[in-house]
Amino acid sequence: MKKKIKNRIGGIALVGIAAFAGGAAGYFGMEALSKEGFYGAGMFAMLAALVVSLYLSMFIHVLIHEGGHLVMGLATGYGFLSYRAGSHIWVKKENKIVHGRFQMPGTGGQCLLSPPKNPTGRENPAFLYNLGGGLFNLIGAALAAAAAFCLDAGSPVLTAVKVFFICFALVGVYLGLINLIPLKIGGVPNDGYNMRHLLSASDTNDVFNLALSMYEAQCRDVRLKDLPEEMFAAAGCSGAEDAAGICDRGNVFEIGFLQSLAEKRFDERRFDEVEKICRDMTKAAKVPEIYKTQAAMLLILICMAEGRPEDAESLLAKKTVKKTLSASSFMPNTACIEYGRALLISHDGKKVRRWKERFDKIGRTYPFKADYQCYAEIFDMITDAASADGKEATDE
Repeated sequence: MKKKIKNRIGGIALVGIAAFAGGAAGYFGMEALSKEGFYGAGMFAMLAALVVSLYLSMFIHVLIHEGGHLVMGLATGYGFLSYRAGSHIWVKKENKIVHGRFQMPGTGGQCLLSPPKNPTGRENPAFLYNLGGGLFNLIGAALAAAAAFCLDAGSPVLTAVKVFFICFALVGVYLGLINLIPLKIGGVPNDGYNMRHLLSASDTNDVFNLALSMYEAQCRDVRLKDLPEEMFAAAGCSGAEDAAGICDRGNVFEIGFLQSLAEKRFDERRFDEVEKICRDMTKAAKVPEIYKTQAAMLLILICMAEGRPEDAESLLAKKTVKKTLSASSFMPNTACIEYGRALLISHDGKKVRRWKERFDKIGRTYPFKADYQCYAEIFDMITDAASADGKEATDE
């Protein structure tokens, strides 16, 4: 009951902040336009400028937010791993930065860093790393608000600039607050939630850095199956037998590691254990929907690789799975699933060829080659399962 009340309060806060920012943008924007005497066609032109300003401000603030994480992380001893804006990602590979394509539905960007190798003496550098994004949004908002206040709009161009600064300030306040106020958005903790736990739980800093170490290995093209078991044991996630307890506790940090363990077992082709973990995750009430969807997608791939398309078909009907597949066209697991759907379920030859070409194309731009190799092997297993089934895809 207490947890439900917290979730409702968080949801109300999120809606309230969004309503305030949107209402304030409309009010101050219209006030700026009316003061300059814009009516009729001029008013519509400036309203268009208002809408464009909101979208442009959101895009720039995403860059600023991730840049804030980068600056504060580097300042406290973390090392650069990757910076993502939209589906474009820049990843450190040995001594160079490589551009690729990567998607994570529900996020506009992400900056991930490697844990400090030589501690700087700061008790909790992960706190400042998490603080950086929202803090930089608020600093940008303050600067934009000062510029809007000082700007004397005496022409259409200057009025449009003032409207942009107003929008930029309000979007910055919105993004800063929804990231710094401890919330779970879609069941996933924001920066503020991480910061609160980093201060309240002594081992959270270690778990947070352990997750970044796992991502660092991914950047170095180490396959999940080659990661040491001790890394997962240190996070309290040793095997499939721990899944039910972790799901019942609902700790998002533990659930994240459980998802990674499922992916490790998937890479090891220990499908029985993967199914046990993923079934527990998809049934548990306390597991965030994003993790349930990732678990369902692993189950779909297993069903396809083992020649059980009827089981995969029921999972493909889930709304969250459909939404994720449509929003992650640059991801190899998506291409693998769509290839299997065309080959084993719809038997559509044109789609089979299209998704095979798509999978090959993803391999040229996907930054994590070890992960791609894992899915390439699953891709071949799906092809073999179709051959064993004896049903061929046609162009009709």
